Formats: sequence, C-alpha cells, structure tokens
Amino acid sequence: MRSLAVSFTRISFPNGRVRRYPILPVVLNLGGVEHRVDMLLDSGSDYSFLPRGIVQGVFGMHPEDLPSGENHQGLGGLFRTGVVEGVIRFGTTRDLFEETIPFFVSRDAAVEPGVAVLGREPFFDRFRVDFRMGYRKRGVEGKFILYRD
Repeated sequence: MRSLAVSFTRISFPNGRVRRYPILPVVLNLGGVEHRVDMLLDSGSDYSFLPRGIVQGVFGMHPEDLPSGENHQGLGGLFRTGVVEGVIRFGTTRDLFEETIPFFVSRDAAVEPGVAVLGREPFFDRFRVDFRMGYRKRGVEGKFILYRD
C-alpha cells in the first residue's frame, strides 16, 4: 500500500504560543493554472474550502461567477458559496498522488476560512489519515501519514 509521511507544521502566534498543524503542501490546478497551496487537513470539516483571495488573486476567478454551491454554517455564521473543481498533486516524484476535489468558495468576503481546507468529503473518503501527534525525534514535531484507501 502506498503511503506518504508528512511532518506537522509549527505555527507561531503573536502571544508566543506554538501549535502544530497537519498542513499538506499541494500543487493546485484550477482551470489550467497551477499554484502551490498549503492545505490544512481537517477531519472536522465536512467539505473542502478555498479562500477567496487565492481563487481571485491567483486563479483569476470570481466566487460570484462560480456555479452555486451549498449554504454552509460555520463559526462566522451562515454563508453562501460557489463551487469549483480542482486537481491537487502531492507527494514525491516516486510516490505522486493526484486527486480531483470539489472546493467551496465563500461568496461573502466577511465569512471565509483563513486557510485552504481539505475536509472529509471526498478527501478522507479516499485516503486513510493517521495522525501521530506524539511521535517526536530530533526536530520532528509529530507527523501524519496518508494511505490510499
């Protein structure tokens, strides 16, 4: 079974706290344009989301022009979305993974995720993700391992 191990990413906050997050660096292709995007693996999110800034600034797409997605409820309240399908590539040259994923994009600039998110559907349906938070050795702050299911 093919797998990919990725170290957690350390993020420092202004209050001095450092937290570890499962960030997966991918190459995202939307409409023939490719760009490297760090995506948070979020098993608590039902779906995958892209920030408006990436969709507009990098890919030149406007959320209002995308096909209508679902209405979503989040910490910022209820918001409308557009939906775009993208291809993500990640891994190594020896073990390269490629997946087509639908992404929701908020149509409301005031309510949107601050980071790109890979949620349960369909990413966690296609990959088994093992989080190893306690795994630490010489600079490694834990890791997560992706297995194709």
